[in-house]
Amino acid sequence: MEPVLQIALDLVDLDDAMRIANEAVATGYVDWIEVGTPLIKSEGLRAVRRIKENFPGKRIVVDMDVISHPIEFEAAMNTGADIILISGTAPENIVEKCVKESRKAGVEIMVDLTGITSPSDSLQRLEDMDIDYLLISFDDLERISNSVVTPIAVAIDPDTKKAADAVDLGASVIILSESIAKADNIQEVVRNIKRAISRESGTNEIIQETPINEYIEGVTKGLENVKNILIKLEAQRRADEENRIQMEEEMRKMEERFKRMLDIEREKIEEEREALRKQRDKIRDGWRRLKEAEVRWEEKQKKLEKEHQERRREMLRELEKEREKRLSEEVMERDKEMEEVEKRRERIGMELGEVEKEWRDIEEVWNKIDKDRVEIEEKRKEIDAEWKKIEKIKKEIERDQEMINKQLKEIEEMKRSGVSNLPKLVSRIREIKKKQIEELGRIYEERKNIDERMKDVEAAEKRIRDEREKIRREIKKLENEWYKIKAIKKEEKKVPKKKLEKVEVDLQRLKEEHKKKKESTKKGDIEDEKIKMMINSLIDLVDENEEIGLKEAAKKLNVDEYLVRRWSRLLEKRNIIEMKTPLLGDIVLRRGTNMERLSRVC
Repeated sequence: MEPVLQIALDLVDLDDAMRIANEAVATGYVDWIEVGTPLIKSEGLRAVRRIKENFPGKRIVVDMDVISHPIEFEAAMNTGADIILISGTAPENIVEKCVKESRKAGVEIMVDLTGITSPSDSLQRLEDMDIDYLLISFDDLERISNSVVTPIAVAIDPDTKKAADAVDLGASVIILSESIAKADNIQEVVRNIKRAISRESGTNEIIQETPINEYIEGVTKGLENVKNILIKLEAQRRADEENRIQMEEEMRKMEERFKRMLDIEREKIEEEREALRKQRDKIRDGWRRLKEAEVRWEEKQKKLEKEHQERRREMLRELEKEREKRLSEEVMERDKEMEEVEKRRERIGMELGEVEKEWRDIEEVWNKIDKDRVEIEEKRKEIDAEWKKIEKIKKEIERDQEMINKQLKEIEEMKRSGVSNLPKLVSRIREIKKKQIEELGRIYEERKNIDERMKDVEAAEKRIRDEREKIRREIKKLENEWYKIKAIKKEEKKVPKKKLEKVEVDLQRLKEEHKKKKESTKKGDIEDEKIKMMINSLIDLVDENEEIGLKEAAKKLNVDEYLVRRWSRLLEKRNIIEMKTPLLGDIVLRRGTNMERLSRVC
């Protein structure tokens, strides 16, 4: 490859870059023009397009410094660049992608290794990737040029001697760096560098300026490099020859081994063929026997088919007989069921008669209960009349008590004045006391009669409750009978509809009458509940005060004194309350021994 001269436009102003490029290209010695990274960052990719338009005959090198992503590489390709310079520090996968894309677009790649401390480590990897050019520093040129085949580019200052040395050491591309922009005469610098690397006319002056010893030394080094390369090639050739001989020997051995294996396989195939021949004979013999067995099987099948047809006819005849027999049995069973249904109808009629009879009995019981209730009401009225009489007598006793108290006061006054009339007063007091005792006896008799009547009333109420419970049971029994009738109705729908409707109406009427009776007795139950509540209130009152007068208790409970006295007497029998009757004054109610263990009336 002829040495190539490349100028680098590492400027930030596009106009200055165009001026320098025009001056350099005007000499006719510039081969490649590099659009540097500073110019691209300053002016963008339009700088590449403009330089490409102004210098269509020159190859344009774009220094994109691609490292992390190949998208910049693709952008440079779209501008019409011929060579794209990427950094040697880029990841291997990025470099591979760039190479792949460049081959599709017909663009060459140059890898910059100037910023790597040991570029020799990456040389083999880059050559395997088929890189087009390698950019290295001048100091690494001598060491690297003999170990790579890829064309090498070197960036130098405008120094003719250094440019010639670079070409002698194996550089294919000489790049004039940004210092060219500082030169006074750009065209002269370009001419001198081109003549130095091309060995054209005018180079004698350059050679004369160079010391002969240095020139000879350079030629000697070049010859030594060539010699070393030849030695390496000869050693490689010998190694390849030895490998070829060794491979031929191995091939010969493999052929012999293959022949032996082939003979063994032939023998095995012959043995297997003989075995297959014997097996074929066996199969033919078995096939013949199979044919004979098939003929026998067909004859047997025909015989079985005939027997099956006969057996099938017999089974059909038997099934027909069984079906006729079963139908006759079902008819007989149906007749029996109809007879049972008729009997059930008669039984239902009898049960309905019994229900009607029981209903009449219930009506009689209700009438009796009504009579008893009327009698109880009359007895209650009589008791109320007696109670009013007792109240009247009680008031008379109170008046007598007041009179006695008044007379006692008079006695006291007479004591103070004298005792002349004392015997007369004492006899009078005795008469009054006797009269009072007689009245009290009569009151006690009346009270006893009232208690007996109350017991009769309670017994009558108990009898009414029993009768009520009996009626409930009768109603329950009627309902059960009705449910039975409904079940029978569900089972047999031919039960007379009129009888069922009559029973249903009777049951409904019975329930309504029972409801009325219940409402009529509800008032008595409410009164009983009120009495129980008042008794509980009396117990609480005595329990809280421990001792209280009967009149005071009646006043607090807002009931008659007679009722409080009667309730207290009942509680006294159970040792819940104690009644203390003084000679004079009000009856005192105290806590009984069973007050703590009292079970309240519910």
